[in-house]
Amino acid sequence: MGRIVLPDERDRHVLAAAIEAGASLIVTFNLADFPAAVLAGFGVKAVHPDDFVCALIDLDPDRTSEAPLCL
Repeated sequence: MGRIVLPDERDRHVLAAAIEAGASLIVTFNLADFPAAVLAGFGVKAVHPDDFVCALIDLDPDRTSEAPLCL
């Protein structure tokens, strides 16, 4: 595993936490600061929240529609 180098060094802790947790995704509005080429080296992808929610709905529409809203 290499050193974490992102466009905005203040985002390094987000990727470091994902790596430490064994997460495969970072859900963020800030996709520009998490380039796919950098994240791929750590086995992580960044996805927009809208795309993440749509993927959840596609996986299980019934359970997703029953989930309580947390606003």
